[in-house]
Amino acid sequence: YRSLLQLPLVLDLMIFDANNPRSLLYQLDRLKKSMANLPTTTDNSFSVHNVLINEAYNLISQADKEKLSILNYATSEHENLDNFLSEIYKVLSGIQNAVSKTYFVHAQSQIQLFSTDQSRQNKIY
Repeated sequence: YRSLLQLPLVLDLMIFDANNPRSLLYQLDRLKKSMANLPTTTDNSFSVHNVLINEAYNLISQADKEKLSILNYATSEHENLDNFLSEIYKVLSGIQNAVSKTYFVHAQSQIQLFSTDQSRQNKIY
């Protein structure tokens, strides 16, 4: 990996290496293990975040580092890699949103902690 920078080898190291803590696959494995520790939902259905994690695994398993490395010489872009990373980003963002909607309450009423009313500030209690 250190001799000559080659995109397929970098992709292998940064996306597909399940033993590299910096790789996407390693982090996805850690995320899946962490999600398994979350409490189950009341409807006993396969939760949205688990579906999205499986979708991320499918995207990675279907990806080919050689195809992702193809350079479009006309645009000087790696379009396959760009599309792959965009899809992975959408799925990972969806996981975050699904966990937030499932496990965090967003509809609590707000309580005002202080008042800026001048008449109340001038009173001595």
